[in-house]
Amino acid sequence: MSLKDDFFIVIKNISHRKLRSWLTVLGVVIGVAAIIALVAVGRSLESSIEKEFEDFGSDKITIVAAGGNLPGFGTGLTTKDVDAVKNVKGLEYVEGMLYESGKATHKEESINVFFFAWESDNSKVLFDDFGADFSAGAPFETDSNKIVIGSRVAADLFEKKLSLGSKLEIEDEKFEVAGILEPVGNPDDDSLIYMPMGVARELFDKEDDVSFMFAKVKPGSDIDEIADKITAELKKERSEESFNVITPEQLIEQVGTVLGIIEGVLVGIAGISLIVGSVGIAGSMYTSVIERTRDVGIMKAVGATNNEITAMFLIEAGLMGLVGGIIGVMFGFLIASMIGFAIAQAGFTFLEITVEPWLVLFGLAFALIVGMLSGFFPARQAARLKPVEALRK
Repeated sequence: MSLKDDFFIVIKNISHRKLRSWLTVLGVVIGVAAIIALVAVGRSLESSIEKEFEDFGSDKITIVAAGGNLPGFGTGLTTKDVDAVKNVKGLEYVEGMLYESGKATHKEESINVFFFAWESDNSKVLFDDFGADFSAGAPFETDSNKIVIGSRVAADLFEKKLSLGSKLEIEDEKFEVAGILEPVGNPDDDSLIYMPMGVARELFDKEDDVSFMFAKVKPGSDIDEIADKITAELKKERSEESFNVITPEQLIEQVGTVLGIIEGVLVGIAGISLIVGSVGIAGSMYTSVIERTRDVGIMKAVGATNNEITAMFLIEAGLMGLVGGIIGVMFGFLIASMIGFAIAQAGFTFLEITVEPWLVLFGLAFALIVGMLSGFFPARQAARLKPVEALRK
């Protein structure tokens, strides 16, 4: 028999048992769809986060207190630590940040928000370095009651929208909106209110506390070397190493490790669906061998070889796997797009879901291989049938 004949017989056999074939394929569809969707979302998230770090710049070092690996977590840093880091050569600037929560009131409507404060004389440089674009107004430049608000504060958090010149009461002090930022794509960042450090210290009674520090490295300097110098300088200032000095590369590695673990667990769960699908294909193929014992006997009686019988059943199993893979890839792309849409609706517009070509090819190849492996032992059983015994059944 030729390969064309094998395909003709396979299509005919599958069409005679449509319901069972579709139920068999369903397990592969679910497994492949889950893998495509989860890997696509995971890879897109990792890529988007890396892009955010690239936009932020690879020349900035973050210093946080012990117990925190991200800005705003951990306590214990002070202005003395900022002064100590300023002694390190090779830095353009060192800026201590204050990150506090409090109550903001606009026209008798109060909400709880987070406030971000830094020195006013370095305000414009910091907004530029953080990639913050203004939709209206400008940065504060003096220690006055002027504030800059994120896009969500202006448009969504209060019932009445805010604009330049709008008045807010923060912890019972009156402030005026001097600038409004363009959306960043992260609801937390877009919900921040920025104010001068001097004003924030009085407002929140933080005389010399620092939530974390940013240090910008001069062009041409080795960032890892500078990070080591910062660590050494802070050790002189502090009795113990109660701080973390983090480079952008380390932050990306930390985020990548977490995402990798999550992605691995989710793909493992999806893999279980594929195992169930492969068992379904194997069961269907064994049933098919039993049902077609007499047909196999006739084919062997007229000259079909063991290899030809094996090839026919393998093609059938592989075809079911491939069809499941094709449908699974389409559903996976649809699910990934829906997840991306839901995430965007939640305010995380920085995430762009993309399904890479290699992932599609992997899904199809994996489904085909799973199908053929599942059909291997049933195919061997069919090939070993003796014509005389098969024709008796």
